[in-house]
Amino acid sequence: VEREGPMGPVRASAPPQTDPEWLQTFRAFSTEVAQEATPLTAEVDFAFSGRHQSRTIVEAVVRVPREAATPVRLGDRESYNFQLTGEVLREGDLFESFRYRFDLPALGAFGEPLSLVFERYLRPGAYSIVVKVEDLHGGGVFRQQREIEVPAVDAGERLAERSEAGELEGQPPAAESGVVLAGDGARLQSGYSRFSAQVSGAVSKVAFLLNDRPVLTKTRPPYSVELDLGALPRTHTVRAVGYDAAGNEVATDEIIINPGEHSFIVRLIEPEAGKSYSGVVRARAEVDAPEGSLVERVEFYLNDERLATLFQPPFVQLIRLADTSVTFVRVVAFLKDGNSTDDLVLFNAGQFLEDVEVRLVELYATVVDRAGRPIPDLAREDFRVTEDGQDQELVRFERLDDLPIYAALLIDTSASMAENLDEVRRVALGFFEQIIQSKDRAAVITFSDRPRLAAKFTNDMTTVAGALAGLTAERSTALYDSLLFGLYYFQGIKGQRAMLVLSDGEDRRSKTTFEEVLEYALSAGVTLYTVGLDISNRQARVRLRRLAEETGGRAFFIESVEELDAITAAVERDLRSRYLLAYQAPQKEGQSFRVVDVRVSESDAEVRTLRGYYP
Repeated sequence: VEREGPMGPVRASAPPQTDPEWLQTFRAFSTEVAQEATPLTAEVDFAFSGRHQSRTIVEAVVRVPREAATPVRLGDRESYNFQLTGEVLREGDLFESFRYRFDLPALGAFGEPLSLVFERYLRPGAYSIVVKVEDLHGGGVFRQQREIEVPAVDAGERLAERSEAGELEGQPPAAESGVVLAGDGARLQSGYSRFSAQVSGAVSKVAFLLNDRPVLTKTRPPYSVELDLGALPRTHTVRAVGYDAAGNEVATDEIIINPGEHSFIVRLIEPEAGKSYSGVVRARAEVDAPEGSLVERVEFYLNDERLATLFQPPFVQLIRLADTSVTFVRVVAFLKDGNSTDDLVLFNAGQFLEDVEVRLVELYATVVDRAGRPIPDLAREDFRVTEDGQDQELVRFERLDDLPIYAALLIDTSASMAENLDEVRRVALGFFEQIIQSKDRAAVITFSDRPRLAAKFTNDMTTVAGALAGLTAERSTALYDSLLFGLYYFQGIKGQRAMLVLSDGEDRRSKTTFEEVLEYALSAGVTLYTVGLDISNRQARVRLRRLAEETGGRAFFIESVEELDAITAAVERDLRSRYLLAYQAPQKEGQSFRVVDVRVSESDAEVRTLRGYYP
């Protein structure tokens, strides 16, 4: 199209077409409503229910009449699904934005509205809050902008609006007392370590717990304890609980020891195990993500029902209980790369709760036929799992085709490897290029007389190639110390984890013994694939085979690096054709080794998985 302009003819082109995916993403985060949208009947109320640090807890309840919403049926479950998007404005400027997804079961009292409850933490002052709710099945949209004045709330005070709204009645107020726990801050801790707690308010005694087991209670300062963390650097939870003079718990704090560089942890702070709740329970989670990683979302479950998805902190959700029977709240946090972690709290179990420990044992299993080919189409009922000879019921079963893989290559670069390094570089890079997809991560660790992290977990093959190009051969072999270093590097990572170990000699320099590194490997849950290059020492071959087979991997012994291509191809097939089997760990006393056995109905099949674990 041409038109006459001041400088002559001007050609006008058609505007570029809008990317529908971009438009859908924009609408998901926007509080604007399209003109053609169908109105959704709803109302929103605000209350000020307490204080979080220096901010007031602003509690919002959006009530949607059931007759105005559209349920959907999936299998035998019917639910209502909403997306809530909001903005907080202060003096006309955007202060914060938030987004939630609610999945509410269709069960409920006749005529009772659907309640979408969320919290924000705001300092006292005047705000404008925009709330937009979309019915994901009926298509209706509700939008309202409200002016509110957020008051200051004293610690422990609960304002009248909370009781009038009928929310959270009977739950304890926020505590004025506090406990702050501290250790020595060392990166790798083992042996005896001292921990101290600073207290404030009404705290008159402090109990210390190691991995949820009571260790010591101090009734007067200094509130400190020396704990035995064991000979090897393992992950531990140390907790300090403060009590008042009447014996009531008033404050708690905990720290994770040896969490690892990739520690990804979600903790349910509320509700508390061992307590009884009715009506509405407040679930609050805290997330610790690895440095440089972004939390994509946090999901809250009541028993097996997902109720809400939160896309930003604070990760707080009010959950309505149908009765006072034994119940659990579960929270699952997800990173952008698909990695996830969860926590679970069981309550309303009365005096029996202290005997109940919810701990899942996860097994990653590869099943192959007599020719070594993976069998990919087995069902849950084809598997039989026993622990110490007792049958276990699977609570989770998945065929793994999209779960992220974290794979590390531990390469011997001692002097004897000099003539083989060029071929090792080529094969290693090819292995990573084949196996590492967008959600996966690769790491390179080299070792001679000590280990060195050459490339952190990444999916950037340029970084991996650079690390492999820098390999140099020198000094002697510290295999067990380096295995320990590599296994520790996986700390905090959940999901499929595997380490390919390539060495041409026996250990000559390690302070760690073989039995110690084998025990650590069984606790770490990392599958080891060991490759022995031209190793004639029988004991060295036996030990490499044990490390692999007892962790669910395979051992290979070759005479030439030219055989590595076939080995990496076999490892890739294993990792891309696995099953996830999970069962609840039996309640047993002691920390002794537990033998796990997995069998399948196929008579000629072989199952490769962890052969046991230390609780």
